[in-house]
Amino acid sequence: MTEQTLTKEEAAALEFAKDVMKRADDAFTNGEITKTNEILSQLPEKKVPASLQAKYYFLFLGVGLYGQGDPEAIRRVNQRINFSFQPSMRYRLALRTGDLATAKKIRSQDNLPFDVTEDFGWSASLSCIWSGKRRMGLALYHKRMHARNFGNFIPEGAVYDPYHGGKECGHVFLEQGVGDWMMHLAVMRRITKREDHAFIGEARAEPFVKQYFPKATFRRAGQTYEDLKDRVMHGSGDYLAAAYLADGAFQPVPMAKNRVAGVNPVIGVCWRGGSAQNRREERRIPLHMFLDMLPKGYSYVALQADITEEEKDILRKDGRVILPNFDIRRHTYGLFQAVQRMAGVIAVDSANWHLAGLARVPIYALMNKTIHWYWGPDADVASVYPDAIVKHKSDVNTKELQDWCASVTDLHKSVRPAKIKSSTKASNLARPVFIVGVPRSGTSMVTGALEKCGLWMGQTIAGNKDNEKGFFENRDIRENIVKPALANLGVDPVGVTSLIPINQLATDPILANRMLHYISEQGYNQKSRWGFKEPKLTLLWPMWVDAFPNASWVILERDREAVVKSCQNTGFMARHSKDAEYWRHFINRYDDRLQTLENTVEDVTRIKTDQLAQGDLKALKALVDHLGLTWDEKAVSSFLDPSLFGRH
Repeated sequence: MTEQTLTKEEAAALEFAKDVMKRADDAFTNGEITKTNEILSQLPEKKVPASLQAKYYFLFLGVGLYGQGDPEAIRRVNQRINFSFQPSMRYRLALRTGDLATAKKIRSQDNLPFDVTEDFGWSASLSCIWSGKRRMGLALYHKRMHARNFGNFIPEGAVYDPYHGGKECGHVFLEQGVGDWMMHLAVMRRITKREDHAFIGEARAEPFVKQYFPKATFRRAGQTYEDLKDRVMHGSGDYLAAAYLADGAFQPVPMAKNRVAGVNPVIGVCWRGGSAQNRREERRIPLHMFLDMLPKGYSYVALQADITEEEKDILRKDGRVILPNFDIRRHTYGLFQAVQRMAGVIAVDSANWHLAGLARVPIYALMNKTIHWYWGPDADVASVYPDAIVKHKSDVNTKELQDWCASVTDLHKSVRPAKIKSSTKASNLARPVFIVGVPRSGTSMVTGALEKCGLWMGQTIAGNKDNEKGFFENRDIRENIVKPALANLGVDPVGVTSLIPINQLATDPILANRMLHYISEQGYNQKSRWGFKEPKLTLLWPMWVDAFPNASWVILERDREAVVKSCQNTGFMARHSKDAEYWRHFINRYDDRLQTLENTVEDVTRIKTDQLAQGDLKALKALVDHLGLTWDEKAVSSFLDPSLFGRH
């Protein structure tokens, strides 16, 4: 019977069944297993059209594989349907449900493809590991590499040879996801007997490989390499099995030798994890509930890789959790550097546990019901990463979490020096001069004078009626780095109408490279020190201090009422308000941040610009000497124009 010959009632039933299957399939793809089960319950098995049965049974049994649905009904279906249907998935399901008779029938079929039989071995490996028979399971761990339900990580032309301990072939490919290969490298570092490995893996793994194995070579996966034809290679995960089989533990080597504290004791947070192979529904907490759980009085930064626009809006309205100032999916090593400088990480099971653990950063691990085998039968993340505590994600005690936040914040403060000291031995490239202050306080005047004494400023913004001799702000850096950073934080990109609390700012590990990229493009030759003048850095300075710890900072200070008057009379400022009280409050907010900068960083010089305008150049000359520039009194005196300074 074709769809054209169906009765009206039969056609309606078919459309209903198609709709149910479409919604169930979408839910399953999104990791919403409970929802998948609920949708499937709307369509009894006996009413599933023959054309949809394959999809129905796949979803029905898939729900069971993730521990949902009616266990007995799922078990009966798995026992009676054609054994050639989805043998890999059904074999794993039979092992999970303890139905060894069905598992044997599925395994005993004739003419099964090699990748399916290897998948049986991979499933048996996991089943043994999950049941506490770790040595037995890890002895079969190599079966994963040719299993149907495991990724294809073997480079084209190469031959996989499992490493079980002993002699190493010297060639290793990285496998699985980010957290996995990070842990593989860390365990490998502990047990390997070689330093000259040849690695191949995804591009973002290279800096991790180079940190653990400086003498190693690295090539990117996904390309064809003629010399890999018939090359024998180990998989990175082999070293997990080898380590455990040797001494019953993983014991990954941390990437960080010592704790590195950023300026602010921010705490990283991740409320959703998992992957296509895992029940993502278990590895998530609804964002509004997660935010309600977070103790107030602390600063947080989102470590969620796949954050949605809706979630960004929720976070900005909440105001406590900021977004990273870089793409954490593209810059994985940068993410590690950012996590390394945090006070702690609160996260569900995700790569963030590995990032924090290998950075020696405390972890508040929100464990799901179905644990990953890495954490052992007791679901103890501390068995791998000692700086972790585990709480089931549905049993978090707010008071305990508050105490944990307080303890890791105190620890962070004890690691961070009382004042950040710069090194005069650092190169000119690493020792910029940052000139800040309240807008209209003479930053352009002083920066112009410093440029006359040899400070390299690059391509800066020309003057206009509001600043006739020039603004001395690097346009590329201002427009492409500073303003977008403020906008990303959800505040005014010109730094007037809304401001980010200074203690919320987190490290941006790619900031320095981005800054250096622009000055290099503009012709900086490193023969002298370089500078960047930007009053808006007053609002962002912790990020720049973390990026350039050897920088010198110059704070410009002008008579407050003169600044108020200048803001009222300068077009791009006056458009916000002409009310003197508005600008007095504005100055207070900037001054608070400048005072905190002065209390945090050792190399800070404060200059009163009113004195310079009156011809007193002693403080400016002392600053030029301090910065290692060349004092040129004639050029400076010619540049300074008191009449221009007093005009606005």
